[in-house]
Amino acid sequence: MSELLVAIDRSTIREGRRGELEAAIGYLADFVRRNEPRVIAYSVYLEEHRPEMTVLQVHPDSASMEPQKGFARLQEAAEVEALDGQGSAGPQTPSTEDREGQTKGIQPCRLG
Repeated sequence: MSELLVAIDRSTIREGRRGELEAAIGYLADFVRRNEPRVIAYSVYLEEHRPEMTVLQVHPDSASMEPQKGFARLQEAAEVEALDGQGSAGPQTPSTEDREGQTKGIQPCRLG
């Protein structure tokens, strides 16, 4: 039985790239809606007065979270500061390195 995978990433929007980021979010949201029917939730929150973005994702399993087309466009406009989550991450599940070079990502956890 597969387990839910819940991920939250927090990013800093690169200076002068907010408009580009908003366009990339629109593209990615449309892509996910049309091509990723298994995604349970995919929400992006932009801070109005700060250069910060939070992304919440809920997937039925790690295969559903494999990087979506357009993910690179988000990375060009924002730098991931933290990627946290719970569930069973697979080898293709996104991860990031913190400023000290330590890999951060989804931690295995049994939910429920």
